[in-house]
Amino acid sequence: MYDQQGEEVWSGALDIYGRTKNETGTQGFCPFRYQGQCFDEEINLCYNRFRYFEPESGNFISQDPIGLLGNNPTLYGYVKDSNSYVDIFGLIEVFRLLRPDEDPSKGLSAKKPGRGMTTHGHVSTGSRNKGSQFISTSTDPAALEKWREPGQRMVSFDTDDVVPDVKGNKNIIDISTVEKAKANGVGSVSAKMSASSKEVLVEGHVPADKIKCH
Repeated sequence: MYDQQGEEVWSGALDIYGRTKNETGTQGFCPFRYQGQCFDEEINLCYNRFRYFEPESGNFISQDPIGLLGNNPTLYGYVKDSNSYVDIFGLIEVFRLLRPDEDPSKGLSAKKPGRGMTTHGHVSTGSRNKGSQFISTSTDPAALEKWREPGQRMVSFDTDDVVPDVKGNKNIIDISTVEKAKANGVGSVSAKMSASSKEVLVEGHVPADKIKCH
């Protein structure tokens, strides 16, 4: 950090867990840590809007509000690779390739809100059977690349920002592994499909201002 005269008054470096490795200048002069975090020296924790982060262990002190949808079995972890990922809000985002008829400026909704299709039905025939009440998403953007078609755009959003759809329904179903898919009623063959895409089904509406285009 520099003062109005352009003189350096503070500098520091963090390790991969968000701990301060070294700093020059007044200790604690700069409270900022990982993106979105502000260090509270009174409690030695980083405020992350929705959760507090403990840099000594590299974990949040409370569970992820979306539970196992973050694909981190500890429920307290930061991101899978802090060299290339950030978690500004202490939440986990999901990704989607938009169909040509989907306009992110209008938000995202399923083709058939309230249809009542099963999770197995959606995974196995949903796209060929006039759609369902679910929006298909993935926790891993790389897993979607194999399905990308010319002209498609990728977007992301936090599942915590999902609101009820026009039928009043809101539901998040994690089928990103074979075990989770089977536990949610997906058959063995279809479960392998959903696992390969790290799929998460979203029933509800995603407001336009919560969507990030990539």
